[in-house]
Parts: sequence; C-alpha cells; structure tokens
Amino acid sequence: VSDRDRITALYVLDVATGTGRLPLALLREHLAARGGRIAGLDLSAGMLRRARAKLRPHGEAVRLVRHDAGRLPFDDGTFDAVTCLESLEFMPRPAAVLQEMVRVLAPGGVLLVTNRVGAEARLLPARALTRPAFQALLAGLPLREVEVRPWQASYDLATARKEGAPRPTGSGAPRDPLSLLLCPACRCRLQRAGVDLACPGCARRYGLDDGIADLVQVGERKAR
Repeated sequence: VSDRDRITALYVLDVATGTGRLPLALLREHLAARGGRIAGLDLSAGMLRRARAKLRPHGEAVRLVRHDAGRLPFDDGTFDAVTCLESLEFMPRPAAVLQEMVRVLAPGGVLLVTNRVGAEARLLPARALTRPAFQALLAGLPLREVEVRPWQASYDLATARKEGAPRPTGSGAPRDPLSLLLCPACRCRLQRAGVDLACPGCARRYGLDDGIADLVQVGERKAR
C-alpha cells in the first residue's frame, strides 16, 4: 500500500504544516472530492499566511490553525490520519508532540511522521531523536503495523496505525474542521461567533481571519 493511499482519510491533521505542502498535495489528489477534510496546524503566523495563499482555491476543505503542537486543541480520536513531516526535530518536546498526535488519532487511523537522522541531526542534540530512541518511543505508544525506513537523505519515515478497530465511515456532508476545535484554556468546543470563534465555557474569543483560526491570540474576555 502506498503512502498516498494510507493517508487518504476522512479527517486529516497535518502538524507543523508550514506553507501547506502536504495539504496541497492531498487536495490535488482529490481528497476533498472523496469527502476528506484537512486541518493544518502551525505556530508560525507567517507560515500559515503563505499556506493560506496557496490553499485558498480549495475553500473550506482545508482549515488552518495557529497553535502549539504540544497540546493539540482536539478531542481524543478525532482524526483518521495525522501527519508531521520534517518538523519533529524542531519541537521543544518532540516526545510529547508525538504522544499528542497519537492521542488525537482515531483507532485504526494512520500516523505518518519523520525523524531527522542525517548529519544535520547532530546540530540538534537536545531535540533530534536517535534512530533507536525514535523506534523505542513508537514502540511505547498504542500503535501497530509500525514501519520505519530511510526517507530522502536526512530522515527516517515512520508509518503506523493506532491500535483498535477502525470506526465506520461517516455519512452525510463532511464537517468543517473548525467545528472540531477545542478552547485551549478550558477544552470546551469552540463555536462560530461572527468573525471570531468563541468558547461557551470560559467566554474567550479567538480570531478567525481568512480561514486561519488563531488560538494563540486571545481576544478581550466577554461578559457571559
């Protein structure tokens, strides 16, 4: 089974999406036409703006989220596939990020993640994982069918499925990925409120600009 086939799913989360290369590739493979929806998450507002410029023709099939990957703003088991390419070594706590990606992955869902192992990895001694450490970390997570192989010149590519029976394919119209977002402060599900996203639990408001949900910048607290 090819990597492209393995990440064809209903809901996809691309962690550290950068300029949106992976979402764009999936959409060009007609993921949206098959009912798929993508959430691309990154902490860099500049990267997300560049991604949005490329992804705008695909409309609501892809949504972008500004937030830290160390505590993903989604419920357990939300996504059918979670990806993170060429980015794990730049995370302050790569092991915690990997655990979070598995947490939000649905049972039977596909994980696709790279780990830098080339010469440049020595320049990131506190973050880049050695090949044995990376494999040991994967082995300690609720994953099956784990495969790790060389990829490009400087990476290992890991593919795996989360333990458990896959959930049935949903029916009806695909949901907007924005409807999956949780408030980072209180973990209530966010709701659309005019041009913003609002939390019904703690009344915080988060900006929504051109399809980019900014969960880092918190708006003025409103009275309930």
